[in-house]
Amino acid sequence: MSKKIIFGPPGTGKTTRLLSIVEEELARGVPPDRIAYLAFTRKAAQEAVERAGNKFNLTKKELIWFRTIHSFVFKNLNYNSDEVMTPQHYRELAEVIKVPLLNVTSADEVGVSVHNNEHLRVYDLSRARGTTLEDEYNRFGRIDGGFFKTKYVIESLIKYKETMNVKDYTDMLMDFVQIGTSPKLEVLIVDEAQDLSWLQWNVINKIMAHATRVYVAGDDDQAIFDWAGADSGRLVDLDWETEVLNQSYRVPQTNHEVADRLVQRIQHRKQKLWKPRKYRGFTQSYAYKLNASSFDHGEWLILARANYLLDNIEHDLKQFGHHFIRGNQPSVSTKLLKAIETWEKLRTGQDVDFSDVKDLYYYMSVGNRVKRGHKSLNIQVLPGQMFSMKDLQQNHGLVAHANYPWHHALDKVSENKSLYVKTMLQKDETMLTTPPRIKLSTIHGSKGGEADHVMLLTDLSKKTEDKLLSNIDSERRVFYVGATRAKKSLHIIRAEGSREFTEIFQ
Repeated sequence: MSKKIIFGPPGTGKTTRLLSIVEEELARGVPPDRIAYLAFTRKAAQEAVERAGNKFNLTKKELIWFRTIHSFVFKNLNYNSDEVMTPQHYRELAEVIKVPLLNVTSADEVGVSVHNNEHLRVYDLSRARGTTLEDEYNRFGRIDGGFFKTKYVIESLIKYKETMNVKDYTDMLMDFVQIGTSPKLEVLIVDEAQDLSWLQWNVINKIMAHATRVYVAGDDDQAIFDWAGADSGRLVDLDWETEVLNQSYRVPQTNHEVADRLVQRIQHRKQKLWKPRKYRGFTQSYAYKLNASSFDHGEWLILARANYLLDNIEHDLKQFGHHFIRGNQPSVSTKLLKAIETWEKLRTGQDVDFSDVKDLYYYMSVGNRVKRGHKSLNIQVLPGQMFSMKDLQQNHGLVAHANYPWHHALDKVSENKSLYVKTMLQKDETMLTTPPRIKLSTIHGSKGGEADHVMLLTDLSKKTEDKLLSNIDSERRVFYVGATRAKKSLHIIRAEGSREFTEIFQ
């Protein structure tokens, strides 16, 4: 068996390099179903499938093992969706034990299970790290109700899962390690290996035992999921053949200088040299300020250490009429923008299709804008059928007059939302048909992302500050990731309070 580690610093084309390996293997005559490409998140797995499919003219079905680790295990053990714990299951259990247990993030979105309940977090961490529940509780810190309550919640959950014959994603990983059988592979590629937990490494080791050539890719400097059980030290300690991708195609020189200062302070890491692209870039530090012309040009990524630290930014963006995405949610829904666009088309004599009318009527009240009995549009629609303003008024109950501006016609839109959208349209008339240029995200949520311009908030939560001295390397990695998302300019914002990651300025 040949084994190789590929270290990919920010923007050095790690995915491109891994796909070049796929290309080489296919050229050697290796069948696609003998190649496994395992990614940490669903986003990364989808990107690999799409890029490989387009480049090699292969279907998703042919790239059967291009998956997240969880998806690989799910398919390998022949689970079905009825056997997976759902939010409804957590709600049912919560009602019985009187503890909120909503499962808020699926495992494949960020590569790990993330619960809003601290008892469940401790349970997940104990299994991810291979520790006891009590050891992980002591490491986690004080939880209301103490260890007795944590134990009660987890024992109740285990019993519930047995009764209902369902499993969570961590259970599936454990099942694979114990009873799973890996397909025989010629090639195994593992991406973002720095984020794998002890348990996920056990899964990989079992798959690796049935592979001829193994490529593990990642960057220990970007290991920011230690809070979820990631074991980044495993990647650093592997004594395999090593390749370092040393040219970034994203990070400009000034950003590289900031990032390199941070990363050189990390104690346990793989020393690697990588070069910025041949572009000076722009880096500036200043106190937070925002005005109507901020973010007017280019793509922006606004990053914070914790989600709640973005609240003030969101408020100000709305005040100044900026269109943006926070997490995966646009500040104005696509449905509303489509309804506004539809109304403007109708007013100017254009025809619209049935789905457009459905969106339009959704924001119109019965009686005032649409006659009673017509809002549901329960009609037979012919293929390709289009609707005009006149047709809707005469045959489909539209009462709103053609002279109404959209914010008058769409009377179910709140006054605040209407004012916000009007301000945005005054600022940029193209926003109805173009995606937002501004994205708000936590640094963890931005992993793998990039933008022309990055605004990086240095505020820390109290919980993060409390843990800073005991695990400062973790924060160095987090802000290293944030600082290396920018392609042109990096704006480092001083904290508004007393809690700040000061190292980034030094």
